[in-house]
Amino acid sequence: MKFLKSGLVALAVIGLLSGCKSTEKKTNLDKAKEIKAGLANILKEEKAEARKFADAQAKNYYKALKDKDYEAFCKSKKLSKKEFDKWHKAVTQMYGKLESEKYISSISNPLVIRYMWRWTFTRKVKDKTITREALYNVFIAKDKSKNKYILITTGLQ
Repeated sequence: MKFLKSGLVALAVIGLLSGCKSTEKKTNLDKAKEIKAGLANILKEEKAEARKFADAQAKNYYKALKDKDYEAFCKSKKLSKKEFDKWHKAVTQMYGKLESEKYISSISNPLVIRYMWRWTFTRKVKDKTITREALYNVFIAKDKSKNKYILITTGLQ
């Protein structure tokens, strides 16, 4: 079952990257094939190193959201301060205040690993405090040419 889910994640990534054909010389499918060709298989012996990389990405986003820390956010993704403020406000309005995190698990295929955390948010509504949980995902891969891990995407679900 894990292998099936991993395969679906890889297909989804490739599908998202492929999109529609354009009038450029290279289609999006060609670009997706190039990206895939640039990825290396992540071996079992490398899983600990991959997990450290994913943990660092998750910690940056967690700190950015919990403390409204722009510098922590920029360690993983470049965004203007104005856009960061919009992002922070939107996430906080939608989910509430970030309170805690707990690592859940990972799903992997040879090219992409998905790490998952449970983030707990609270929000006050009238005289009640409502708790909401969300799944936070970090998708990473290994770049063949640089022999290092890269962040494919990250986000709440």
